[in-house]
Amino acid sequence: SQSFDPDGTCTTNTEEALREIIQLYPNPASDWVTITGGFTFMGQLELIDVRGQKVWQAQGPIDGFSVAHLPAGLYWIKAFDANQELGTSPLWIVH
Repeated sequence: SQSFDPDGTCTTNTEEALREIIQLYPNPASDWVTITGGFTFMGQLELIDVRGQKVWQAQGPIDGFSVAHLPAGLYWIKAFDANQELGTSPLWIVH
């Protein structure tokens, strides 16, 4: 399901679940994305482009990653722990 944040943006339950685990900033990003949440993320992250293609993945520990090599546009970051999807959140890349 989905809900609307006070700023008018639409948020899905998977976005809310992921935000409780990790935060990504800056968003939009141009060079480097930092992962915060009070700990180093130990699961797996995947970056999916608008065509549904996986363009990057990493296994924790991870506290950030470069997006400088990727074309500008909308991507989706997916987080997994023990092969279970924890959530998905949009990530904008600008150059």
